[in-house]
Amino acid sequence: AVAVGIPVGLVTGVYAAAEESSRLLVEILRSFPVIALLPVFLLVLGSTPGMKATVVFIACVFPILLQSQYGARSVTPSVHETVRAYRIPRLLRFRRVVLPGAVPSVMTGLRLAATTSVLVAIGVEVLTTLPGIGHMIMEAQQAGASDRAYAYILTAGAIGYSITLLAQYAEHRLLRRRPPARAGEAA
Repeated sequence: AVAVGIPVGLVTGVYAAAEESSRLLVEILRSFPVIALLPVFLLVLGSTPGMKATVVFIACVFPILLQSQYGARSVTPSVHETVRAYRIPRLLRFRRVVLPGAVPSVMTGLRLAATTSVLVAIGVEVLTTLPGIGHMIMEAQQAGASDRAYAYILTAGAIGYSITLLAQYAEHRLLRRRPPARAGEAA
């Protein structure tokens, strides 16, 4: 999702024609609830780890893509005009102006996608026979072992929380030189 969402989001955020030509497709695809499409994926791909990865990919690519697009658009017009006035080549402009300006939004998309990936993966495991925490929750619930089910649920929550903390740490490390967004905010 990262390998697809970030480049597509940045390109469609920089070039209005690319955004306009892909807007309808993106809006249609992101409006489908991924879990509702699970029966189709089961029919086409079977109950395989590849199917679970596909469902997680589809659920995660859109937050990353849209946040990357938003970040690329956040570069002010005056900066774009200055770069054009100095005739900076497109690739250098992209690498030195657009990408650094988009990083905060991209990191937000990555944090959202990280949380979504855990939720969707567990949801897929609950609804299919694929192994994982979701499947263990279902087995414990069906066996009437509510204590085990709660332990698995707490484990899933701890995994999700750990992933969120790792994403926040990565964001903090990556953006440590960036000035505070609001007045009075500590770095």
